[in-house]
Amino acid sequence: MASRRKSLLIIFITVAPILLIAIGSLLFKLKRVGPESEVIGTYIQTGAIDLNYRETLVEMATKFTKRSRFEGRVNTTRPPEQGNLNIYMLGQDPQNRFPDIKCNCAFIGENIILCDKMFFETFARSVDYTPDPKIPVLNEVNKLFNRWLGAWLLGHEIGHAVLHGGSRTIFQQAFERTHDWQIKEMEADEFVIAHIDPEEIQKFNFSLMNLVFQVYTRAYASQKPTNSSPVKIKVPADRIHGPWVQRALTIAALLEQHSPAGKSDSDYLPMLSSEFAYSDDGYDVGPLCDGIKIRGPNQ
Repeated sequence: MASRRKSLLIIFITVAPILLIAIGSLLFKLKRVGPESEVIGTYIQTGAIDLNYRETLVEMATKFTKRSRFEGRVNTTRPPEQGNLNIYMLGQDPQNRFPDIKCNCAFIGENIILCDKMFFETFARSVDYTPDPKIPVLNEVNKLFNRWLGAWLLGHEIGHAVLHGGSRTIFQQAFERTHDWQIKEMEADEFVIAHIDPEEIQKFNFSLMNLVFQVYTRAYASQKPTNSSPVKIKVPADRIHGPWVQRALTIAALLEQHSPAGKSDSDYLPMLSSEFAYSDDGYDVGPLCDGIKIRGPNQ
């Protein structure tokens, strides 16, 4: 009897680790594949997620994932994987599973970032100059805009994933409308700035100021304010993000604090900010996902 018990004990000691590994593997897979993960996997197979952006997304994400748990762990071509930062460009949503992503780019929890392809493209190119073969430098300036406006969008959402991933585990929680969320928005923009090389701050600021002045030009033309009144800019209905021009001015002020030359004593940015007011009846720059550029045709 003692011999039999000894044999059973040896079998148990031998088999138990294998069973634990098998169970762990199964639990990992179950945790890895949630409802959104399954849909994204299907969308990758059917082409609803555009994989043409995979290299661009990895290149941009590399800058913002340095020294984080996602460094070297960015996935853009496979279904969401636990432990990796999973970033996708959504070209279509045939199952209507991600309605909040339309004209948006968002961290939706579970280490997943989804961007509406049309929104990403329009925003990144919103202040492009009309290409002119006689003025090749404009093409280089356009590339500058594309890079930095796109980096702002993606870096902001990576900031949420790195800083706030532990507090956002359900898709619906990605679209909170609270004061606490507004604080998180500011933190995500500060995260972007913290990952900008000092020698590139001026380029980023140049892109932001172009966005600000083009919005101002359009708002002024539509409202024609008198007595030096500020132009009114529409507040987004979702209240999640502030108006783009307001966000651009805020991040420009933060950039100034990180400038290699130090914070400026100039009151330029405060004065520029005072030229804008924000209200429900202000100028609407639009959702920026329909290919329309902010820059006028003759600029």
